[in-house]
Amino acid sequence: MENITLIHGFVLAVLFVSVFTDLKSQRISNALTLPMWPVGILWHAVLSSDPWYFGLLGFAVAFPLHFLLWFIGLDKGGDAKLMIGIGACLGWVTMLEATIWAILAMLPVGLVFVTLRGKLGNFWRSVKYLFMTPYYKAMKLDPGPQPEQTYMPKAPVIAIATVLAITTNLVSVYVIGW
Repeated sequence: MENITLIHGFVLAVLFVSVFTDLKSQRISNALTLPMWPVGILWHAVLSSDPWYFGLLGFAVAFPLHFLLWFIGLDKGGDAKLMIGIGACLGWVTMLEATIWAILAMLPVGLVFVTLRGKLGNFWRSVKYLFMTPYYKAMKLDPGPQPEQTYMPKAPVIAIATVLAITTNLVSVYVIGW
C-alpha cells in the first residue's frame, strides 16, 4: 500500500464532495475537478519526493484516455475531468487502476442503481436498442424511438475505485512489476 500523503487527502476530499454533488445535482463541478490538475502537477514538481514530472505524466496519460472514454460516451465530462485530476494528483498507474476498477464496477453497481430506481426495464430496452439498431438500419427497418436514458451517477463508483487503486496497487505489482 502506498504511503498516504497530503495529496491523497486532497483527492479523497474532492472525491467526497464530488459524490454528494453528483448524487444531488447529477453534475461534478469544474470548480472541484479542474483545480486538481495544476495542484497535482505542482505538488509533484515542488513538494513530493516523486520525480518532478510525476503529476505531469499522470495528467498526460489520463487526458487522452478519459477524453476517448468521454468521446465514446462511457464518461460524462465531469467524470473524465475527475479522473484526469486523479492522474495528475496520484499518477498514471493509480489512475489507470482506478479506471479499471470503475469499469469493472459500473455494470453491477449500475444494475443495482437502476433496479432501485425502478428503471430496470428501461435499461434492458436501451441495451436492446443499442445492439439492434445497426441491424435494423442495415435491413432498412425503423429501429423506433430511442428509449429514455437513465442517469447513473459515476462519482461514487470513481471514489470507490480510487480507494481500491490506492490500497491494492494491483496494476503496479502484477502488470507493470513495480
